Amino acid sequence: MAIFDVAQVTRQGIDFLIVPLHASFEFKSEQEKYATVATLRSAANRAGLHGTVVPIWASRSGEMASFAKVHYRAILRSIDLEFVSRNINKVIDVGD
Repeated sequence: MAIFDVAQVTRQGIDFLIVPLHASFEFKSEQEKYATVATLRSAANRAGLHGTVVPIWASRSGEMASFAKVHYRAILRSIDLEFVSRNINKVIDVGD
């Protein structure tokens, strides 16, 4: 059973479910990253949360990195790790 914090926020009219992950997520393969997003999306849906799931982590430079579609990246540049921490307002359990 794994429980993840979620910042459910709306930016530029788009609902995001931003999920902070360990920095090691950066080194996962693309396939593993997509599988993680699918698992998080499924858990979010079971919890009644709706929005675009975006895993984030602290990059080696200490800035926020994300695994998101290209057209969301510009929107996500307007937030940082501190913003996400302040806006954690939900949790999801991937073990349900």
